[in-house]
Amino acid sequence: MKRAIRNGLVAPGLAAIATAVAYLSAGPGWALAVLAAGAVAIIAFHLHHLQLVIDWASGPLDAKVPHGRGEWVEAFTAIHRRVRLRAAYQRDLQELIDRFRRASDALPDGIVVLDGEYRIEWANPAARAMFGVRMPGDRGQPIVNLFRLPAFHRFVEDA
Repeated sequence: MKRAIRNGLVAPGLAAIATAVAYLSAGPGWALAVLAAGAVAIIAFHLHHLQLVIDWASGPLDAKVPHGRGEWVEAFTAIHRRVRLRAAYQRDLQELIDRFRRASDALPDGIVVLDGEYRIEWANPAARAMFGVRMPGDRGQPIVNLFRLPAFHRFVEDA
C-alpha cells in the first residue's frame, strides 16, 4: 500500500477506535457523536489543506509552497521539489539566453531572431544599425514589414 494512502487511513482509524470505545463505554448516542465529530475534523483538515493548495496555485508565480501536516506533507514536499527544479531549469535557460545575447552582440553581422510566424523577436545591435530594427518597438512585427523587397517576400513565403 502506498505511503500516502496508509497515512491517510490513520485519522479515520483513530476515529473508528474512538467511536468503538464511546459505544462500549457510553452507548450508541455518544458513539454517533464521536463518529460525527471525527468526520467533521477529518473533512475540515483536508479542506484546509486543499484551500492552501488552491491559494498557492492561484497566487503569484514566485509564492512559496505552503507547509502541510499529516499526509499532506508528502504532497507539499513533492510540489516544493518540482518548483525548485523548475526554478533551476529557468535560471539555466536564462543564463543560456544571456550568453547567446552577449555573443551575438559581439558579432559584426546583423542577427534578427524570428518566431515561427516570421515575426521579430530580437535583434542584435548590428542588425538594429543596419536594418533600422527598433527594440522593443518592432518586437512582434512581421519581418516582411521591415524589408519591402519582392524577392525577400518570396524568400520568406518559400521558406
